[in-house]
Amino acid sequence: MLGLSLGLPSAAFGRSAWYRQPAYTALPQDGGPPIGAAFIADFRRRRFAQTSAATAAIATATPEILAQLQPLSFADLFAFTRASGATFVDASGKVVLASTDEPRFDWSDGTGALLLERPATNLLLHSQTLAASVWIKASSSLPGQTVTCGSLVLEAVRRTGDVFGGLQQPVSLVDGTRYAVSMFLKQGNGGLSWFGLYNSTDAVWQSAVQINWPAPEIPLSAAHISVPGNGQRNLPSDIRVKHLSDGICRLSFTFLATSATGDTVSVNAHANRNDDQSGNYFGGIQIEASPFATAYIPTAASVSTRAADHCRLSLAGEALLQRAQASLLVQARGLGGTNGRLIGGPSTRLLGFDAEGTGLLVGSETPLTVTSGLTQPLVASGCVIAFDPSTKAGCYNGGNVMTLAAAMDADRSETYLGRDGTGSFADGRYEALVVWPFRMSGDALQAKAVPHAG
Repeated sequence: MLGLSLGLPSAAFGRSAWYRQPAYTALPQDGGPPIGAAFIADFRRRRFAQTSAATAAIATATPEILAQLQPLSFADLFAFTRASGATFVDASGKVVLASTDEPRFDWSDGTGALLLERPATNLLLHSQTLAASVWIKASSSLPGQTVTCGSLVLEAVRRTGDVFGGLQQPVSLVDGTRYAVSMFLKQGNGGLSWFGLYNSTDAVWQSAVQINWPAPEIPLSAAHISVPGNGQRNLPSDIRVKHLSDGICRLSFTFLATSATGDTVSVNAHANRNDDQSGNYFGGIQIEASPFATAYIPTAASVSTRAADHCRLSLAGEALLQRAQASLLVQARGLGGTNGRLIGGPSTRLLGFDAEGTGLLVGSETPLTVTSGLTQPLVASGCVIAFDPSTKAGCYNGGNVMTLAAAMDADRSETYLGRDGTGSFADGRYEALVVWPFRMSGDALQAKAVPHAG
């Protein structure tokens, strides 16, 4: 089971080097003793190793030769680019900004995994500058109190009138599109807060949630988020609360827009008003065309787009998957994306979602269904696939091993993590990628198809 002994200290090339542990060996389908992996990327522990064989020799080298590894860095195993900065949550629970072409090891779910995402645009302006004139203050004021969370600033908002209002900003939505709405918040004086989209044309809420602030010593959770009975046009779904540091949370939900002309994003900070109280803290407000909330995208006077992450395997890594036989393990959590590629080729799938996003398939040509009935975003997952010239096999989270008498796609000239060469993103947090230079046995495949052990 991969991960059982990944924390053992060792000398880089010693007999007990971490990449020589039994967790990284597997029995070949053709028989014989266990053989080690040739490519290991443990993103959660920032440990990386790759075969010491020359890339030109990988196609014909024996698995035993290819299993002789050398410890390397992330940059040695992957060519990573992103044409913009992007935010992530660091190990201290703070929102920080990664620079252009800097990979993000995100801790928003407590794992420190490699975060890979598609491009996304925050449609709101001045997403954390609530004093800006674009935010209409209806029966609300900003008393000037703030809290910070890394590069993120949250402002106190107080309700000042008897008319239900809040901070409001018009936003242009497209009917029939699913949107993800998110914001960061922290309790000030509690009470009730509302967050959602109000349609000023016909005075109907498009979609909204109510925050029932608990006692200060109780952490906010999804149990404290309810759907107000106010005749909403489209009920919110996939309501989530993620905790950061210092009592700050990120709240998100999704909805399908209909009759959206005239919609405004509305934040009502303190529905049970008290003029002597400062209200609650809000910031980092975002609405994006997406089936789930992605990492926060700061905006100022115009909308802002985060560029796509582009993570391509090294030449040696690609050569390993171009062999006649190979096996690979992907461990991840929170993955989503219809037709998204966990491992993609130039425009093809080695391992990825089907068109509905509910199944995992191996290959694009004569695909093998590894599992079905999934719900996105995925829970912590481990999926192993293996192939030789006549068969491909796969197993998801220790379930049944599925096989198909069909060859893997011929074009494996490029290999990407979390996408293919043209897009087809499988967004989420990747915890490990391991490649063996042979087709492993069914028993080994099932044993290794488990989530990361932590």
